Amino acid sequence: MQLSGITPAVYAAVEPKAAPGGAAGIRTVIEAKKKLDGLASDFESIFVNMLMEKMRGSEKGNALFGNSPGHRMFSEMQDEHYARELSKQQIFGIGKMITERFKGHLELYETMQATREARKEK
Repeated sequence: MQLSGITPAVYAAVEPKAAPGGAAGIRTVIEAKKKLDGLASDFESIFVNMLMEKMRGSEKGNALFGNSPGHRMFSEMQDEHYARELSKQQIFGIGKMITERFKGHLELYETMQATREARKEK
């Protein structure tokens, strides 16, 4: 049975072994949900980092350190750290929205997988 819509592509991206046509069970779906949470958090971190990078690009420079390569590198590392911390705290909610959006697809696949397994047992 082929799933319609984006579900197979999303599911295969999260857990390739569990893509339609594979021999994955319910345990793999649960693992995929955990992986989806991590991927959504990583995406939010990247997005926030890009946002901070653009904001930092608008500043004229630092009066104390100037615009040296060392200061730029430190600022980039600091922005990455802040982005990771902000995404862990879910302040922006981007990761949570992504997770909620695609968990429905995983739950649909889980239901279809269980139905498929039940039919095989009969």
